[in-house]
Amino acid sequence: MSKLVDAPPRESDLSPMAFAKMLGCLWLMWLFVFVAAPWVGKAEAVSPLLAYIEETGIDASALYYTEVEEAAIAELGARSSLEYPATGRKKNNQ
Repeated sequence: MSKLVDAPPRESDLSPMAFAKMLGCLWLMWLFVFVAAPWVGKAEAVSPLLAYIEETGIDASALYYTEVEEAAIAELGARSSLEYPATGRKKNNQ
């Protein structure tokens, strides 16, 4: 028979500490969405990608890019690389 382990008392779901943790998490999410993400968007490595997404009209919030030509080309390339893997250079037997 298994022995029950004494667990520390659980905080109430409505305790002030739980509420403070929830507010802290919400503040961190707000900070990421409205401060960190726009700042990253201005980086040199990311801005050309964002410009391309805007020029081509890609819906970056979509889960599946079924109507985007670039996604179809990328999927074809990925499937082809799995079906026909690169074997490297062949050695001469001379």
